[in-house]
Amino acid sequence: MKIRTIYTIRIFFLIAVFLTININAVRSQTYQFSKYSVEQGLPQQYIYSINQDQNGFIWIGTGDGISKFDGIDFQNFTIKNGLAENFVTCSAQRQKNSIWLGHNRGGISRIKDGKIKAIVFDTLIGSKITGIIVDQANYVWATSQNGYLISISPTLEVRKFDLYVNKKNITSIAGKIDENLIIGTDDGLFLWALDKKLVPSSPLEINTYHSKKINCITTSKYLKNNFWIGTAENGLYQLKFTAGLKNKSRSENNAFDVGNITINNIEEDVNNNLWISTHLGLYKLTYNGKEKGYQETVQYNEENGISNYINIAKVDREGNTWIGTYGEGLAMLKDEIFVFYQHEDNEIPNDTRSFLFQDSIKWFGLAAGFLKIAPNEKVKWKYFNSKNGFIDAPVTSILKNGDELFLSTDGEGLYRFNMKTEKFTKEFLVTSYLANNIHKMVAFNNDLWVATEGGLIAKNMNTKKTDIYNTRTGLKHNSIYDIKLLKDGGIVLVSHSNYLTFIKKGVVSHLLVADIDQLMDIVAIEIDENNNFWLATLGNGIYKQEADSFIHISSDNGLKSDYCYSIVSDNKNGVWIGHRGGLSRISKESLKIEVFDAKKGINDDFNKDAIYVDKEKNIWFGTNKRTIKFNPKKFSQNIIPPVVSIKNIFISDEKIPIQQRITLPYNKYKIKIEFIGISFKQPESVKYQYFLEGYDLDWSESSSENTANYPRIEDGTYTFYVKACNNDGFCSEKTLAFSIEVAAPFWKKWWFIISAFITLIILSYYIIKRRDRVQKEIQKTLETELEKRTKEVVNKNKELEAKNNNITDSINYALRIQKSILPSKNLMKAHFPDSFVFYQPRDIVSGDFYWYEKIGNKFIVVCADCTGHGVPGAFMSMIASTLFKEIAYQYEITDPASFLYKLDELLKNTLHKSDKSSVHDGLDLSICVFDLETNYVSFSGAYRPLLIYRNNSEQSKLERIKTSSFSIGGDDFIQKEFITFGEQLQKGDIVYLFTDGFPDQFGGEDGKKLYLKGFMSLIENSVDLNMDEQHLLLLHFLKDWKRDRKQVDDVLVMGIKIN
Repeated sequence: MKIRTIYTIRIFFLIAVFLTININAVRSQTYQFSKYSVEQGLPQQYIYSINQDQNGFIWIGTGDGISKFDGIDFQNFTIKNGLAENFVTCSAQRQKNSIWLGHNRGGISRIKDGKIKAIVFDTLIGSKITGIIVDQANYVWATSQNGYLISISPTLEVRKFDLYVNKKNITSIAGKIDENLIIGTDDGLFLWALDKKLVPSSPLEINTYHSKKINCITTSKYLKNNFWIGTAENGLYQLKFTAGLKNKSRSENNAFDVGNITINNIEEDVNNNLWISTHLGLYKLTYNGKEKGYQETVQYNEENGISNYINIAKVDREGNTWIGTYGEGLAMLKDEIFVFYQHEDNEIPNDTRSFLFQDSIKWFGLAAGFLKIAPNEKVKWKYFNSKNGFIDAPVTSILKNGDELFLSTDGEGLYRFNMKTEKFTKEFLVTSYLANNIHKMVAFNNDLWVATEGGLIAKNMNTKKTDIYNTRTGLKHNSIYDIKLLKDGGIVLVSHSNYLTFIKKGVVSHLLVADIDQLMDIVAIEIDENNNFWLATLGNGIYKQEADSFIHISSDNGLKSDYCYSIVSDNKNGVWIGHRGGLSRISKESLKIEVFDAKKGINDDFNKDAIYVDKEKNIWFGTNKRTIKFNPKKFSQNIIPPVVSIKNIFISDEKIPIQQRITLPYNKYKIKIEFIGISFKQPESVKYQYFLEGYDLDWSESSSENTANYPRIEDGTYTFYVKACNNDGFCSEKTLAFSIEVAAPFWKKWWFIISAFITLIILSYYIIKRRDRVQKEIQKTLETELEKRTKEVVNKNKELEAKNNNITDSINYALRIQKSILPSKNLMKAHFPDSFVFYQPRDIVSGDFYWYEKIGNKFIVVCADCTGHGVPGAFMSMIASTLFKEIAYQYEITDPASFLYKLDELLKNTLHKSDKSSVHDGLDLSICVFDLETNYVSFSGAYRPLLIYRNNSEQSKLERIKTSSFSIGGDDFIQKEFITFGEQLQKGDIVYLFTDGFPDQFGGEDGKKLYLKGFMSLIENSVDLNMDEQHLLLLHFLKDWKRDRKQVDDVLVMGIKIN
């Protein structure tokens, strides 16, 4: 077959350094890379292929198998999982659901819909697969190093052709052009024609002029009939096939010089940019659509964050660039929004405080001295400090004035720097130590305005006249942090105050920012395009002007921190704020906040007002350890939503194959579904919502949880949907994952229901008829017997009713007596407004009771539990109440322990404990004596503990105070000991007294006791409520806890809050 294809060759020369020498001449330039190695789950550090399938997963071919990555986890596959070989050398992909792999010893594998299959050959190739492609007809073409061309049809029919011409090793292959294959060798580039049966015939050598050693060929996806050729010695070529021309080739000496760089791989992204993998790093050639050419080159290598040895690069669906290295694993370049600069010279501080860019010269004020970078001068950079005529103080701002620079410092005043002679001169301002601490400078006409710790200084550079503005002349404070020029010729300044201050023609005026008690440190000002002020404060967040008032934006609204050190507006409708440990960006319209911190690769401490906007609108930030450049052109929302896939399905803890429709026999099933949303920009920020139609009423709440659990699924048809949203809130459409059908039981089948219905009708008819006959016979017998029994029952009921009424009347009368001896709750409220008494007897009358009384400046509170409950307990409570009053008034005892000793003595005497017929009952109680003047509480107890909640802002907690293990009354032979404890209470502290009725109540789902631990937990969770709300909480909790169960004991809880 005669080949008449016409082609043109262009040679591109890649520059090892940038097109224009820039800041990188002295400062290392780094980008944000995410790096993955064996530690993160890769099987090996050597990467040879990268692909992305239709579900968004990245497939990484290594020397020890292939790995599937979802942004969080790696899943590795080897020959055990179906690969032809473990060593992957190359890959190809045309259809999104199919990936073809070439291997080191001639094997070929296919991954289709996530399933791996090894292609079977009749004879072994025995040599490395150097290239593999898929053509428009879905035929796979692969080349081996030892000269074979392999063809695989869509039906997996394999054919081999020996192309080992002149003993040339085949290195690469590219797609068909007019039924011709382009094949690269170590001794030239060839065009192989295919006949109608797709059998290769004679080759045509393509003249590449400077290089015969071809390493790789890439078919352009977007430039018709274009191919990119990577060589082993002479860089990059563009091969373009044209028609209507005579056979000729030409070369263009473009601006891209490669020298002897070896090119390993070429990737073309959707924007026609080229990513060139070499042994000197990764090059990006940026395509200019207007100029129809490549006009910018960026190099990524060891100096800016990745290995020099790059095997392959791949740009995914979100625009992330995946980089496969030779020996250092996998890397991902998310974007180029931020570029980071650091000095390589350890003697130069990386702590940047100020900037000034003048044409190609860049000046950086540092924490000690300042730096000049001049890429077009003989001396590219120069550092000025105390060693060469300057000082080692922080340079806080830089201003240009003709051939001079003004340099303000923190602590050493103002300096002039002559840019021609490079000499420094100290500029006198005023005689004030504080005026040497300069925060900022601005210049207007011939006036220099200097913000210092000692006020604002205005100096006319012609007349040398100096004006000082301070508190004497109307300023709110002398510490001036920032100043800005206004369009009307005035200035605005901020200081250690709550005001914006304006000065125009010597007149001082103020605008209130925040009417709060504390003075704020407003450290920086930004004026947006609508002339609204944005103010950064230390500790109070951000204030944005709206007309004559200010909106407050703080960490409660999502700000990284309320401590804000710098503020600047970009040209993308955002305002940036520098913090310790990161940045915040506020949308000017919606006020939505996005935080850039360590999770996004920025953990710097941003210096106060260290910000500069260059001519290209890039924003430069000075931090404690480097300089950061933000490129607004690169900044955009991630509008590509995640791709959602089902990872695993478990039916009753058994993993089953993923399928669109799952049919199950009747049973009750537990279902667990694991899913993943692929978004590599910020995989940890992907949020999910899911919905099981037929089970859920609505979509789940948005969360990062990627597992759905359904503990009980019965018969029915269910459809599972899941969707995912990326870090910028762009969500996938509702995704139908799969459906589940659980068969109905036989008793829900239509034939069973009809049969059962007919049987029920027949059976009902028979039962009704028989029942009528029997009923008539029984009715006669019952009527006779009923008359007899009715008379007896009526008489008995009357007798029992009379007795019951007498008993009930007596108990109710006892209740009135008991209530009458209980102190009024108003007495408690009079002295402790924030208090409650929760009192709930088990029976009509109670063995639990309370007593309190004011004795002088003391307030005595007793919470008591008598032995027994009901009527016996009530009698004991009456006796004890009488004794309480006797002890308090007759014996005048207010010490808690002494009170208990006397009560024990009197109760024994009252109950005649020495007699054989004496009663051995007693009571448990806790007693508190509050000093109403000092809030000091002394307390003791007989078998009842005390709870005290400490309202301490640093460590609020509920404490349990144990008391004596002896009851009041009981046996005489026991030697009892009661101890008085004391605590100084503070405002907000709460004292709780209680009997054992609440903790001993059975309830809950298991019918167990609440116990003291549960009761304390209930109290601890309610301390933030007011006392009336706590009372209601106890009431409702007890009701909910015991449910239908009976109350086992009398319940008494008392709470007293100190105000």
